[in-house]
Amino acid sequence: AAVIMALLMSGCIAAIQETEPGAAQPTVEELLADALKYYNAGNYEEAILLYETVIEIEPRNFDATIGLGRSFRGAKRNPQAVEALKAAYELNASANVAYELGCAYIANGQYTDAESFSSGLWNGGKGDNKAGTVLLLSLAAQEKIEEVIELLQNESFTPFLNPGKGNDFLYMGGYDGSGRCSGYGVGIYPGGYIYAGRYKDGVRCGQGTWYSCTQHQQGTTYFTGEWADDAPNGYGEYHIVYTTLDGLSATRSGNYTGGYENGEMTVSFEDHVAPYVSNMGIRQLTGDEYRSEGESYVQYYYAICKTHKGQCNGDWVIGEHQVNWQWGIEPWGRG
Repeated sequence: AAVIMALLMSGCIAAIQETEPGAAQPTVEELLADALKYYNAGNYEEAILLYETVIEIEPRNFDATIGLGRSFRGAKRNPQAVEALKAAYELNASANVAYELGCAYIANGQYTDAESFSSGLWNGGKGDNKAGTVLLLSLAAQEKIEEVIELLQNESFTPFLNPGKGNDFLYMGGYDGSGRCSGYGVGIYPGGYIYAGRYKDGVRCGQGTWYSCTQHQQGTTYFTGEWADDAPNGYGEYHIVYTTLDGLSATRSGNYTGGYENGEMTVSFEDHVAPYVSNMGIRQLTGDEYRSEGESYVQYYYAICKTHKGQCNGDWVIGEHQVNWQWGIEPWGRG
């Protein structure tokens, strides 16, 4: 009754108004249809009121319960979203509802709850990819980088990364007083990327880790470092973990500007350490050339290994067609 009174006082729902005695009240189906219209229009608070009205009438109505959880998420009311989606999962323990509940846990900062919940459903690869994706996001949120890479390199796992339409991204985290992404959060971005780190004024800003969930031609890549203006800006380390070399990795560390290598950089691999310089992603050449034995094709050195005094033949070279490429963090530069 209290919810219905709130609806009447809000004046936002034409379907529930004082009527002549004996007039028919809206049916549950009509209330659900109106609630969905409000939700799709982004009027989440109005949708919440209608879904709560249906639940007063039918406490175990799944459509109303899942709709309520989604509306709370849309309204940036993360704690209430968790409770509503837990109730929805009790009514329908499907993979889709489990995914939404897991994302709500992460959005509310309940990373260990999300990991425990999804780990059981993923069951070491026997579960579905949506459960695996929640596990992936929860591990990323907790900065468990090695476990994230291990999961990304699991051949039976295909991440379910659907951020939305166009340039939208799916965000799970806190908000400031203006409703903008703020503090620590996790985001899924178009192209198959995950960010776990700090946000400010609605964009990535501060320390954060960026994972590419689509396999690089040689392995899995991730970047950890400073962000500003929604891109890597400042010191960072870009890693590639090779799938064909028993987990060996290479790291390019140094300054990044707008996602591009910019300034003094260092590439390291096993016991190789080679400094070089990039100018907004364009690697500056040393002046030395390299030709493979019996080949006429010329490649150009951009770095000289300090460890082996330049004796690493052909390890730090680029081809003529690559001389003006802008290298950096994908998707800003070439990885």
